[in-house]
This record gives sequence, structure tokens and C-alpha cells, in this order.
Amino acid sequence: GAACSGHSEAGYALRVTPKYLLVGTQEATSGDFVYYSINGDTEYAVALKESAKSSSSQITIPAEYNEKPVTGIWRYGFADSNATSILIPSGITVIDFEAFMNSKIKSVTIPATIDEIGEAAFYACKDLTKASIQNTTTTSEASSACSCSEVEDEGEEERIPCSLTTIPSFCF
Repeated sequence: GAACSGHSEAGYALRVTPKYLLVGTQEATSGDFVYYSINGDTEYAVALKESAKSSSSQITIPAEYNEKPVTGIWRYGFADSNATSILIPSGITVIDFEAFMNSKIKSVTIPATIDEIGEAAFYACKDLTKASIQNTTTTSEASSACSCSEVEDEGEEERIPCSLTTIPSFCF
């Protein structure tokens, strides 16, 4: 089956990422979310409040906060969450280290705007059965996993679109 490794074919470029991708400071809490100011205070990264991790079954990550774009998912931001459905908006460019680790998520569609995914972003997501990365014209299936026992592996190599420049170790 497919593994989290680089491809030598033209149009597919992957590299291992550092442990933490986002650098910022916690700025605000609003609703179920904590916002971290990043990129010179021009954008935000988001995480789910600890109190919301056990109560939310469906989560829609906001596209903006305080009139600034939300472009990142903070490290450990949704880890250990009971949410089975998480909608990631277009505009998210970074999913940081262990962002969804050990969550109850069943499927995820990563937007075409994604540039980087941190190590172990979806590690130990035992209920995850489908992970897709959108491309401008197609959706590429990443149907194999390193630690998600329920993910079906059809024995085919996954194809990661050119817009994704980073793929992590232990990605799923």
C-alpha cells in the first residue's frame, strides 16, 4: 500500500516538515475556538477550546476572525476531540503538528489552499476512513495510513497534488 513518502514523478514533490510549523501568540478566545496571532499579526491560526473537545460532534473551522483570515490549524488544536466531522475552509494553508491526533474524525477533505501538513497531524485517528486533498480540478485520495487501523488500503500509491509542498512523517 501507499506510505508517507516522496514521489519521483514529475509534478509531485514532498518533503518532511519540522516539528512546529506555526509561530504565534494566543490572542483571543471566542465561542468554541482559541485564536493565535501569526504572520506578523496579519492572520490567525485556530484551535478548539479544551471544553469543546468533548462536546462537539460537528465543527466548522471559521475562515476569518476579527476581519483577518484564519490560515492555520494550531498544533494539537483538535487533538483528542470527539468531533466526527470537521469542515476545513478554503484559505487554510497550514495544519500543524498533531493537529487532529487521536480525534474521532471519520473523514476529512483538505482544501486546495494547503501548503504544509505537520508531522502526525492525523496520527492515531482510528475512525478515519477517508482523507482527501482537493486539487483545483480533482480530489486526490490519501487512503492509506500509518496508524489509522480503519482506513482501507487498496494497494494503490496515493497521488499528492503539486499545491501541497509538504507531507509529514507519520502523516496519518
